[in-house]
Amino acid sequence: MKNIKNPLLINTFYLISTTFIIRILGFLNRIMVTRILQLEGMTLYVLITPTIFLFLTISTISINMSMTKLVSESVATTKYSPLKLLKAGHKLLFKFSIITIILFLISYKFISINLLKDHNLIYPLLCSIPLYIVTGHTDLYKGYFNGIKEIKTSCVAVIIEQIARIFSTIILVYSFYKCGIVVSVCLCVLSDTVGEIISLLYLKIKIKNHLISFENTQNEEQVLFKMALPSTLNHLLSKITLFLEPIIYTNLLINILPTEQIKNFYTIFTAYTLSLITMSLFIPQSLCSSSMPELTEIFVKKKYKQTTAYINKIIAYSLYLGLFITIIVNNYGGFLMKVFYQSEYGVDLINPIVWFFILCYIELPFANAINAFGKTKENFIICSIVYCLKLVFIFVFYKKGLYTIIYAECLTLIIHTIINYLFLSKLINYKLNLSNIFYIGLVFITCFLFDIIINTFINIQVINILLLTVVYLLLGSLLKNVIEGKYKSSSI
Repeated sequence: MKNIKNPLLINTFYLISTTFIIRILGFLNRIMVTRILQLEGMTLYVLITPTIFLFLTISTISINMSMTKLVSESVATTKYSPLKLLKAGHKLLFKFSIITIILFLISYKFISINLLKDHNLIYPLLCSIPLYIVTGHTDLYKGYFNGIKEIKTSCVAVIIEQIARIFSTIILVYSFYKCGIVVSVCLCVLSDTVGEIISLLYLKIKIKNHLISFENTQNEEQVLFKMALPSTLNHLLSKITLFLEPIIYTNLLINILPTEQIKNFYTIFTAYTLSLITMSLFIPQSLCSSSMPELTEIFVKKKYKQTTAYINKIIAYSLYLGLFITIIVNNYGGFLMKVFYQSEYGVDLINPIVWFFILCYIELPFANAINAFGKTKENFIICSIVYCLKLVFIFVFYKKGLYTIIYAECLTLIIHTIINYLFLSKLINYKLNLSNIFYIGLVFITCFLFDIIINTFINIQVINILLLTVVYLLLGSLLKNVIEGKYKSSSI
């Protein structure tokens, strides 16, 4: 009973379980939006998303992380007043919202018409303005609750936000879908604001009983700004590269291919093919999140051999899942595309690239380990290099036509995995456990052959997927004993 009442364990449980639920809700929301908007609407939605993320990064100024750290520090030291930090946060966000909206109003037409080459993007982009006002304040409250270790409240707020977003999308879009595709995209963007507002109202109600104030403190606004600015600059680089990606891709190919064909292909690849291939990544992400505290503890104690063994165990479970998803997506991609998105867009792109994305299930644990070791600066440098390389690859391969973005995506993933591996090798003398990969490979090959056999006799895809899942899980239960045994022996 003592462990159950441990606040750290409880907060960790809330964080992991909520992350899992949020990922599922986010996936469901993405499926629903894709179904509603179809290819024409998704093209507009996909093109405006990087721009919205860029301006959101400026308006929210990484307030969530900064607030969490400062409030947590304030509760422990009484150096700053959490209540004053909250008020200072509102002031900062108001100022940055004004700056963001001014920058947005100056540039949104130029971005739509000159950079993204589509005047239909103007109104959906305008509908994102409320997000730049509301989102920061929601993040501020979440950061406050995280700082006072009320993780449950901020987790519930995110779930409420996702549910509100899903229902508002359904209600708004289905009520006005006859008004045209541009209106539908506008309403999808506005539904994001509805989700943020409802989440904000919940947090404002909860905050009343959790206000903490200390006397004789000052400079809260300056401290919060100094804390938030470096994080904001770090996030800006990734958002800028994300923002530039469709712009560079479109403008390079526009001289050799029709604009509509370029935008449609980019949407099909990112919103359909890539979305299906990476649909299960939230599971290894949750696994990595749950492993971070223990991984950090082992690393801090300088037990590098055990740290290596623990990373390999995470990779083994992650890769085991990844190979199963690869079989399913590779062999039943067309069926899944119809079930999830009610279309066959991007099915022809699945088989050539799905095998490259197995690396995601190795790269994720690598990146998680680097963050767990407190090497956030180094991780930022690595990510910056990779983001920039992706844009370089688009320039290098643009003569390949529409497939330029696929080459860039796959090469970037390979390089990111290699760089992370080399960094861990240098940091803790990390070595990948090849015997684990060998055993997982045996399970993979067995199931792949089993799937070929059952497809010979049974032509019902749902039954085939269920049978394959049962066999994979049974073999996985045997594999689990091998992985755990190797972890224990490697940790000694």
